[in-house]
Amino acid sequence: MQPVIIEKPGFTVAGVSVGTCKQRQKEDTNMLLGKFFQPGFIDSITNKTNPDASFSVHTEWDETSDTFILTLGYEVSDASDMSADINVITIPASTYGVFTAIGELPGSSTEMWDVTIPRWRMANNQRTRGYATFEIHDERSRRGADSEVDIYISLR
Repeated sequence: MQPVIIEKPGFTVAGVSVGTCKQRQKEDTNMLLGKFFQPGFIDSITNKTNPDASFSVHTEWDETSDTFILTLGYEVSDASDMSADINVITIPASTYGVFTAIGELPGSSTEMWDVTIPRWRMANNQRTRGYATFEIHDERSRRGADSEVDIYISLR
């Protein structure tokens, strides 16, 4: 599978974050989801550019230790008035390869991350260190067996 190549300007995401690694990612994601879906938390993220599209962002990836920062949140137009319990990250402009996982979630997304993307990275000499990768969960991600999630891989 070949990705669609796009240029995306920089943007800001506000939400909850945790430092994790591949071995702890599932349990840390579940912990983050618990915080993210606490009553009132999503509403406390102001200035969302699209309230129907949440982001799962991986930053500060270190291939040596297999660690990274995972953030669940929303793209925001202005983060200056966020409360202290909201993490804010800035994703720089980049060229991205966009893969679309199709099927029941999280299985189709996991398959894309664990099999398709690593094969593509190896074949195209792409590395993850220091770059942002992210998923966008919009209305297409809520279709059961017909769900779709776009996964953006920085090509810098």
